[in-house]
Amino acid sequence: MFYNRIKDIICHPSRIGLYFKDKVYVIIIHLVLFMGLLFGVAALDSLYKPNSFGRNDSIDISETISNYFDSSKEVVEYKNYKMSGTSELSSGNFTLYVNREIADKNITTYVLVFSEDKVSGYFKGSKEFDEAYSNLDSDYSFTFENISKNNTKDKISFVEFLTPIIEEYEQAHANYIFLTNVGTIIVYYIALLIAMFIFSLLANPVIASKIRIKLVIYDSLIFFVVSSISVLFGATFLMYLALIMAVFYSNITFSHIIKVKVKKG
Repeated sequence: MFYNRIKDIICHPSRIGLYFKDKVYVIIIHLVLFMGLLFGVAALDSLYKPNSFGRNDSIDISETISNYFDSSKEVVEYKNYKMSGTSELSSGNFTLYVNREIADKNITTYVLVFSEDKVSGYFKGSKEFDEAYSNLDSDYSFTFENISKNNTKDKISFVEFLTPIIEEYEQAHANYIFLTNVGTIIVYYIALLIAMFIFSLLANPVIASKIRIKLVIYDSLIFFVVSSISVLFGATFLMYLALIMAVFYSNITFSHIIKVKVKKG
């Protein structure tokens, strides 16, 4: 029976009306099952995408130091797991503060705050990680002045120092993408249920509201199936197809329902 219901939800919307007597908990179980499918795919997608942060970002920041750091005004040196001096610079999506307070707590870029013995990473004003320099693999050595003068040794040392720190953002970025996708899906789904309820009224206005809600939820589950495929293959247009298919399924379901009146006696 469970297999047949799943098959009808996905492939045979004309038969959905047969399940009008289903208990509420049965419908909730199916809703959670299909919703879990989509959220699971979204979680895997956000976790297993190629790394968004790494060496290239470190190289870009080193080039920014080479081009814009003014050694006549600021001095920054890293040696023996200690960061000395003060500076502030921006490079792409990153803003770096060296022994300075964050100027804007709500800044939307990725912010790295380097203190004497550790670095803290922020995103959208929220702290994502702390990393003590003593936990790094090696005791690197560089100065911003030498990097600005394109000293190869210092530039390589800086990139090696910064890369594992920037990679700390990967998990925070994956979580952000996942939660953003979940929020978008929930908004779409709520709007879809409202639209389906309205279209079902137009297709068959005589069905009782309790039964209508049950069948609308069953018809809406195709949205999660097609959306899972959309996320899995990165095909955004399939998300819109999922919305259209759910409304189409609802129209088929309610068009096939005939209410029969039985005379007593």
